[in-house]
Amino acid sequence: MSEQGAAATAADRLRPCASEGSFPGVMTIGGSCLCGGVRYAIDGSLGPVVNCHCSMCRKATGAAFRTRASVPAKAFCWLSGQELVSRYESSAGEQRTFCRVCGSTLPTFFRDRPNEIGVPLGTLDDDPKVRPSAHVFVGSKAPWWEITDSLPQYREASPQGSVEDAVAFARIAERIVPGATLLSHRPLRGGVSAAVYALEVTSADGPLSFVLRRHGAATWKQLPDTVTRTEFQLLRVVREAGLPVPRPVLFDNSAKLLPSPFFVMELVEGSTDISSAWLDAALGQMAEFLARLHALDAANVGLPQLPAREDPVQGTLRYLPAEPRFARLREVLASYRVQPSRPALLHGDFWPGNLLWREQQLTAVLDWEDAALGPAASDVACCRAELNAAFDATAARVFTERYLAASADQLSDLTLWDLYVGSAALATLHAWGLPAEIEARRRERTSEFVNAAAALLLAST
Repeated sequence: MSEQGAAATAADRLRPCASEGSFPGVMTIGGSCLCGGVRYAIDGSLGPVVNCHCSMCRKATGAAFRTRASVPAKAFCWLSGQELVSRYESSAGEQRTFCRVCGSTLPTFFRDRPNEIGVPLGTLDDDPKVRPSAHVFVGSKAPWWEITDSLPQYREASPQGSVEDAVAFARIAERIVPGATLLSHRPLRGGVSAAVYALEVTSADGPLSFVLRRHGAATWKQLPDTVTRTEFQLLRVVREAGLPVPRPVLFDNSAKLLPSPFFVMELVEGSTDISSAWLDAALGQMAEFLARLHALDAANVGLPQLPAREDPVQGTLRYLPAEPRFARLREVLASYRVQPSRPALLHGDFWPGNLLWREQQLTAVLDWEDAALGPAASDVACCRAELNAAFDATAARVFTERYLAASADQLSDLTLWDLYVGSAALATLHAWGLPAEIEARRRERTSEFVNAAAALLLAST
């Protein structure tokens, strides 16, 4: 069979709908051609929407770009006029369809991806409740058209296989809630070492929202192969202890749904923004959370295997800027003896960007990939450095006082840990993906934090 025939067969296999209500219990989206002879329906499982500027899409539509979305093939059916659908193989294994009466562009079928189709949103009759997320193939953009919105632009295809992901996410939705249908998925802004997506799902119980997390490869931050499983298990333990974290619902490392391990948790509504108007209350809640976390009996709560926190002396010597002014400090550190302390469960990256707030209440603590066992002062120092950068030294001091009031831990070697986390931040800040202006401000504030810790440590010797 020819490539053209294979793709045409994939299109012909699509069943006709019995009626407009062929997908009970889910939102059905209708579409049609210009003359109305061809009509189709989708169960709402639209994947990411992109504006494609490639020359083929421009010529097929006669427009500056084609707005399209990926849809699982099983979610699509013809309502009428299938006999009016003609096909054109625009590239090997890719069949574009159109109405032979009016010429309207209709779905595209792929020989190598028979389980998905590409739907042009211009032929939809209903609002799909999703919006474009990017411009792709802008390297082929029409010279007479200027892109004026703020959507991401990609010279060629968008990264991370967004079309393929749409089909995979639809299968994952069924795993999360049997019988559920994926309505949409979108990338979320998160850390630099994981890809994070919001999944909107509809089920017999109504709409549901989840977050899917896949760890990536940050060259400056090496993560163990087991990090995804560990974070999933850790969320279970911490949630069972009564602390506010998202409910984990699915872990998969089969490589059958996505090529790398991932886990899914419930989406918690909230914002990471902390207003100065209620900063004092927020600092108290942050301190209370850490005190409760550190008070857990790490040896008996069923934790997954966690690494020990790095030796702060060796870490500081590695990260500390190689400047003459730190020569005396290096001598002090070389003979420094860390005081023994009870190994506590550490979040590892406790800062405002990993905290969700709603109505001035802490609703969830996110991103546990750096969890470890070690001195409580490690977590406290991390938060102090971030509060100093985001607010000022007073916020860091008040947070520390609140923690000491809520915890039995006396925070041994806190100044050393301040020096360690500050130096580590300065050494890796360039890889965090921050805008230049924000990076410069954080670098200035963190340098002040390191200098203050260095002065205190020298004064104590």
